[in-house]
Parts: sequence; C-alpha cells; structure tokens
Amino acid sequence: MKYFATGTLLEGFQRSVDILMTNKKNIVPPLLQEDLEHVLTHTKPLWEQVRGGRIFVTGATGFFGTWLLETFLYANDQLKLGAELVGLSRNSAAFAAKAPHIVNHPAITMHAGDVRDFIFPNPTFTIRDGDLSQYTRPQNDFLNHSCMKHTPHDFKNDFETKSSQNLIHSNSESRVGKFSHVIHAGTTSSAPVPPLEMLETITRGTRRALDFAVACEAKRFLFVSSGAVYGDARSEQHHFSEEDHAAPDPMNSASAYGEGKRFAELLCRLYHDNHQLETTIARCFAFVGPHLPLNAHFAIGNFLRDALEKKPIVIKSDGQSQRSYLYAADLMIWLWTILFKGQPCRPYNVGSEHALTIKQLAEKVHDTLQLKEKVQIGTGGKTSCYVPDTTRAHKELGLQEWVTIEESVRKCFDWAAEIT
Repeated sequence: MKYFATGTLLEGFQRSVDILMTNKKNIVPPLLQEDLEHVLTHTKPLWEQVRGGRIFVTGATGFFGTWLLETFLYANDQLKLGAELVGLSRNSAAFAAKAPHIVNHPAITMHAGDVRDFIFPNPTFTIRDGDLSQYTRPQNDFLNHSCMKHTPHDFKNDFETKSSQNLIHSNSESRVGKFSHVIHAGTTSSAPVPPLEMLETITRGTRRALDFAVACEAKRFLFVSSGAVYGDARSEQHHFSEEDHAAPDPMNSASAYGEGKRFAELLCRLYHDNHQLETTIARCFAFVGPHLPLNAHFAIGNFLRDALEKKPIVIKSDGQSQRSYLYAADLMIWLWTILFKGQPCRPYNVGSEHALTIKQLAEKVHDTLQLKEKVQIGTGGKTSCYVPDTTRAHKELGLQEWVTIEESVRKCFDWAAEIT
C-alpha cells in the first residue's frame, strides 16, 4: 500500500497510525466472490484499455468508490493487467482501517485531499521510519486551469500510513504524471449537508477533477451524475428518459444537488469541446448492495437496518411512491462499460426499470428475509415516481439488469450481518 501525503503535521501522522493499528473491530469483509466474478464476466474484453495504465478515482471510499476499487483489483489480478489505481479520499486512514484488503494491495495508492482543492498527485519523496524531518510539501507539476481560489485544507486527518516502516511516497518516475482514465465519483448525496456546501462541492469538485484529467493527459473521463438532473420525481407513473429535458426548480434550495449535477454535466461538455477529453456521463438512480449506508436517506437501506436490528420495518407515509433498485454488482458493470465504451457527452441512465412502491419494497424485504414483525405503514405523504428509462443503455451498450431485487436484498443483508 502507498500513500500520497498532502500535509506536514506530525500529530496527524501519529493519529493516523493509531487509527490503523487499533481500530480493527470495524473491518469490513471483501465483496462476494460471485459478485466480483459477475462483474468481470460482463466487462472482461473492456479491461484491455487499462493494461499497464493508471486510473484516478475521486470519492474512492464511498459506496460507489469502494465497489470501483475492489472490482478493479479483481480484474487487475485475474487478467494480470499490471494497472494501478489512485483513489482520492478526505480520510484515507479511516478507510485503510476499515478495508485493509483493498488498501494493502500493491496496485492501490490512496491520495488524501478534498475533491474541491486536492493537490494533483506528484510523487517526489519518500518517508521511512516515521521521520518527517525531511518532508516538504510536494509542488504541483501540472498546469492548473481552475479559476477557483484554493484555500488551505486541514490535513490533520488526511496524512496517514499503515505503519512507521512503510513506504509512504514513491519517487519512481513510473508514478509521476500520466493517467489514462479518471472517474469522478465524489459526491455528498448520502450525507446531510447545507445546500450551498453541496452545490459548491459538486461544481468545484467536478471542475477540479476535469482540470486534473486534462493535466494528466487522460483519454477518458467518467462523471457519476444523477437522475436528480431531471428535477422532482413525478407524481404520475413516468420513467425518466435521457430525452426528457425537465429540470430542478432553481427557487427550491432542495434542488442544490440536482442543479449541481446539471452544471457539472455542462462542464463535462465544455471540457470535451475545449480539450478533446472524452467525457462520459452516468445518470445514476437508486441502488442496493454491500457498503450501502443503512442510516442515510435511502428507503431500502433503512429497511435493511430495521431488519438487522430485529425491529419492525416502518413506513412513515402511505408507501405509494415508486422507486427501483439496481444491485451494486450490476451497477459496476454499467459504470465500467460507460467509462470504456460510452459515447462522449451522451448521458446514460443507470438503474433498474422495475418499479416498486415503497410499500411493495418493504413487503419484499420482509418476505425475502422472513421477518416476524409486520410492516408498519403510515398515512398520507407526497406520491412520486423516480424510475429510469434505460433503453439507451440497453440498445447502445448491451447493458441489462441481471440480479433480482430478492437476490439483492439477501446479498446485502447477509453481508451487512457480518459486520453488525
């Protein structure tokens, strides 16, 4: 495992070591072998694009990011690609403590920083034996085209190492400069943050990731967008198509996420036009699988949490709103396929077309897991439908939904049960 250090605080270094050496109870298990093999089976020919290459991933320790890292490692090992992946995270030390089977792999390098102003990876120094006396903050060798003002970042929690004996930073020329593919998966959708901060993180973060892609001479760029670009979920049954040009209400502060993603998609178009960067776009809807946050605002995650805690599943509304859920392994097939062969600046909806009401979903979780407590259903609430039309992805990229909702629920529940 390697780290790109982006700070000079000894206390941060020591704190990170303490986290890594003592916090073992929250270690997560690897993904299921059958899921990893499933992803590889449906993407195998595509991986030749990165043979001997390097991939940079923002949001590398989130739900999407963790799956991206682990499915990359499986393909890299099975196909002997000799590829490398650098993952950006605000707190790489915590992730190293949680998922050592990922970060200890020699093909993975963690780069600490905020997506809005991270330092472009530029390995020029080595630290051994915990000696920081010779450390100087690396200078950015890349031309930065960003017009935003960068502010100092608090690196106390970002400067980390597995142990005081490990190599932190390689000065090998093979690790300087070039990346063939960039995936921008950094987002704030699963955490409650003020709308202005959310908007800033999405827009500045995307600009920074695009600047980096240009600077490192990447050929392909995948932006993980959202179905939120279409605006509020409809009251009537309607599957959103890429041809729909509805938009979020700019006078509603809750639109910050969707409007941010819309603007970020426009940035992708502009960087394609101005820099010939092949920017691909995945408009993601709703998903389920290992690593899904169970305490966030995702109904299926909340239902699985209730099941794990042996509590009754509770729906606060009448449960008539409609959603659909794609399993995370299928999601990875879609994302890797869009990155490698999606048409630039042609968005693809990503998700399941199999709509369920929230009531039906709760009952599906209940029946699949054979829970004893009955589902508790409330009354009222705004009825909406947030389901994608994925015809474009089916016809142009040959993508489909392989894993059923029942299998998805069971796999996610069993995996989460191992760590609770």
